[in-house]
Amino acid sequence: MMQNIMRIKRLLVAIPFLPFLMVGCSNDTASSQLAEIDSLLVAEQKDSAYHLIQALDENKLSNPEDKAHYYLLKTRIGFLVNQPLPSDSLLDLAIEVFKKVGNQVKLADCYYCKSYRSQINEDYSQAIIYGKEAERLALNSNDVRLQFRIVEILSYLNGLCENSQLQLQYGKKALALAQNAQNKNWMVDSYNSISFAFANLDLFDSALVYIEKTVPYFDYVSENNKAYFLVNIGLLYKETDPKKAKTFFEKSLTYGELPDNYEHLADVYYAEGNKEEAYKLWKKALTKESRYSKDNLIYSILSYDLERGKLDEASKNLDEVIAIKDSIISVLRNDTVKDLQLRFDNQVELNAANERIIRWQWALGVLGLFVFLLVGIILWMRSRAKLKLKDRQLQIAHYASQLNMLELRRSQAESQIARLQADTEEHVNLIEELKADKDFAEQELQRLNGQMEQKLGKEIEKVSKGYLLYEDIEKGKTAQLWKQDDYEAFAAYYGLLHRDMIRRAYRNYPNASPRNMFYLILKDMGKSTEEICGIMCMERDSLRSIVYRLNHRDEKK
Repeated sequence: MMQNIMRIKRLLVAIPFLPFLMVGCSNDTASSQLAEIDSLLVAEQKDSAYHLIQALDENKLSNPEDKAHYYLLKTRIGFLVNQPLPSDSLLDLAIEVFKKVGNQVKLADCYYCKSYRSQINEDYSQAIIYGKEAERLALNSNDVRLQFRIVEILSYLNGLCENSQLQLQYGKKALALAQNAQNKNWMVDSYNSISFAFANLDLFDSALVYIEKTVPYFDYVSENNKAYFLVNIGLLYKETDPKKAKTFFEKSLTYGELPDNYEHLADVYYAEGNKEEAYKLWKKALTKESRYSKDNLIYSILSYDLERGKLDEASKNLDEVIAIKDSIISVLRNDTVKDLQLRFDNQVELNAANERIIRWQWALGVLGLFVFLLVGIILWMRSRAKLKLKDRQLQIAHYASQLNMLELRRSQAESQIARLQADTEEHVNLIEELKADKDFAEQELQRLNGQMEQKLGKEIEKVSKGYLLYEDIEKGKTAQLWKQDDYEAFAAYYGLLHRDMIRRAYRNYPNASPRNMFYLILKDMGKSTEEICGIMCMERDSLRSIVYRLNHRDEKK
């Protein structure tokens, strides 16, 4: 189930956001040509808009705001026709203009485009920052289309980053906007986002409820997206109803050949026992271009090769397993991305509060200044008569003060010289200590590198040993003479073949001993009770004891 969830997160791109870029947001005065292009985008006539903006002479736009609008449209249309501009340089110029004129709607649209480009470049943290800025700018606008695009992409990005609660929160915001606008295209996308948010939260009953809501809206899905749409539905049924999932996967192939579709359909074939056909589809999916991680696909092919003893073929695929590190790094930085959004929201609220405080401070400052001036004038008038009398006394005191000050400075200079000498000696000693620390640090680094290489060698040796033990079991040998490290090596190798089963076992039975884990693996291998007793060299009563302990620990947990 966990592997399926990871695939769902990868396939969230199945509802692309390119159609949302076609929504126009220009209500300001602009040239008639720009207004016409905006109208074409609202009508989703992207090709006509592309030809019109290509024919538009930029030099005819003398108004800076019109030129900024032109840069924004050129960027959006580039995304729509799959010919994106090489950089955001024109978009950055447009942002500067819209900031000066205070056009927050178009400014929000610019930041949305920057968020979309960062998403394509897989810089998800930066994409969320741009998306949050767009959300802030569009918050009080009347442009519902722009607001929907923004909350939809934020839901999508949070799904990629495994911030499932925020994904669900933004998905519900998008659904509310879609229902208020009675826009069925938006509603199907919103239902889809909410469904996968629930799936990521392991709330599969709710996920199925919302994915079922999308089916009646299938005709409102664009032809380019129907293949993704059907794959998404099939994914949610893959574990609970594989036969139904297979129907959706096969129907998806009639609308387009997707590498992910081949992979999931192959998984279903494999579960049905049609392993050869599954292997062909996995290999076919591997040849399809995809900018998403293929770690699960490589693992499936590698496991099949190892199962069939195709070691040469397995070695060719082994190098691609290195791509798994991308998914691990993504998990590690999820919390950072989530905190980034929360800090952004807090900063917006803090800025608003600071503005209110500053206004009160100004008001109190003006009042205080008035009172201060009034009191000062009164005191000045009273003290003016005393100033002349005190003037001579102040001069005498001033001369005496200067003499005392000179003496004090002389004493301070002597103290400072002594202190500098002491500091110099201390710094010399500190430099010596730092040199010693550097030598120690280099030695420690060498020691740690040695430990890491030793540990890596042990892990490889452990998996190799597990492979030999696995072959012994498959050949009918028993575990009568096995020790604890033999059970652990067997479980390590089996985890390479069946990663999901081992994860599920450790999650359900965190306190299981290596020998009890060996029992769970034999069950997963399809061994009968008699076979397990024979392999483990024990009576049925002893086997029942193992089952009881596992269940008892599960209840305590």
